[in-house]
Amino acid sequence: MIGSSSTPSTHSYTLPKEDPIGDILSASDYFKVLGVDKKANSDDIRRAYIKKSRFCHPDKAPNDPRATLCFQRLTEAHETLAHPRTRLHYEIIMDNDQSQTLLNCPMDEATAQEVFERVVHQLYTEMVDGEFQTMRVILGAVNDAYPSLQVSDELMNHTEDVLLKIRDLMFSTKKYYQVIEDELLQLYELQQEMRLLGIFDFKQRLRLSLAISRSLLMLPILINNATKKNKDVGILGTYLENILQFVVNHL
Repeated sequence: MIGSSSTPSTHSYTLPKEDPIGDILSASDYFKVLGVDKKANSDDIRRAYIKKSRFCHPDKAPNDPRATLCFQRLTEAHETLAHPRTRLHYEIIMDNDQSQTLLNCPMDEATAQEVFERVVHQLYTEMVDGEFQTMRVILGAVNDAYPSLQVSDELMNHTEDVLLKIRDLMFSTKKYYQVIEDELLQLYELQQEMRLLGIFDFKQRLRLSLAISRSLLMLPILINNATKKNKDVGILGTYLENILQFVVNHL
């Protein structure tokens, strides 16, 4: 009997590196730029735009020279497909095999940034309107657990007023836009995750409700910290700032 030993051959295999910016730049039409089906509705279009903006915005990829062109192309795709009239026009162009011409002529950088800020502004307004009632319930529960905080209805109203003031301040001056951009987009992603849950998934719904409230309360705190660089008190005042920070730390 002849003993033989065999050593399994090893082949070095490297998984291809993901290149989302390259994928967008090489896409053959706007639907592929956004990574959506041709039956996608306006919410699907916006959701895809926000998601992809998080990695291809020039501020997020400052070391990639392709980021600006990629972001311009992504924004052009959103603007074209998000509105029924321009989408119909584009689909007619696609049928005539002319969509590549548009891909090679993206909007300029300033316009792309302006569109992005408009979309985020719309998100902020919708989220403040849609989530503040949930936050009121959670603030009420925090007040029951820590009555010494004295989280009154008046304080909740003041917090809501501050959130609305931030909306006007941020998008009229654009001074504090970048301060809350990441938190705002994270809040949007939490909302999308919530919408995918089953109606009886109470545990996950509670977890996400707390995370959404925490993220929403972080917005005025972040703006407050930024304004304190120019003022001693900030836009919240010491009392409201301390309460909001306490609530965020305990959620």
